[in-house]
Amino acid sequence: MLDIRVPLEEESEVDRTSFKADTDISRNVFPENGRSARHANEIVTSDLSRVLDHLSDKLEVFTEKRDLDNIAENWGQRKRQADSIFTDLYSRELRKLAAKKYLEEVLKNKKK
Repeated sequence: MLDIRVPLEEESEVDRTSFKADTDISRNVFPENGRSARHANEIVTSDLSRVLDHLSDKLEVFTEKRDLDNIAENWGQRKRQADSIFTDLYSRELRKLAAKKYLEEVLKNKKK
């Protein structure tokens, strides 16, 4: 492929040595005065505050979720313990009733 360029009439060779690096471009665009510095600080502070509030809210949600999970877990343990205690007491009462019926039957048979 051939690369054919036709220069424009206005186009001419530019002497690159005539360009100087402008190291003070930021000073030209953003003049150093107290108002713009304060404004920049306010913007940064505002943005940072917003981000920290958002993170704080997320942390609070995660903490609440963890607490709810712990409560649910503890409730499950308490419920199992209560069920275990109830089952144990109920079993004891059934054994007492069974022993009482057995003794009544034995006494009835002795009297005969």
